[in-house]
Amino acid sequence: MINKNKLVGLLSEIAMEELNIEHYFTHFKDQRFLNQQYILAELNIKKQANELMNSKLFESYISEFTLEIKGLITSKDKDIFKEIPIEKSNNKIYEL
Repeated sequence: MINKNKLVGLLSEIAMEELNIEHYFTHFKDQRFLNQQYILAELNIKKQANELMNSKLFESYISEFTLEIKGLITSKDKDIFKEIPIEKSNNKIYEL
């Protein structure tokens, strides 16, 4: 979606496209291509982490601090490993 390639309809593509549309004017507009890729990856990680933290399956483990969720963005080309801060949220958005 960032590089305007045609999508084939996978759920992961749809989720990424929704993030792109939702945050286009606040995060993507007028950004360089590499920045858009990074921002989309970061938003996706945070969304997935939020879904896990608010799921019934992991809720008790997370609340007892026995399970920690972390996000990581890597780039082989630039040899970068960046940990994405994951904030705990009490807002239940999705149930898995």
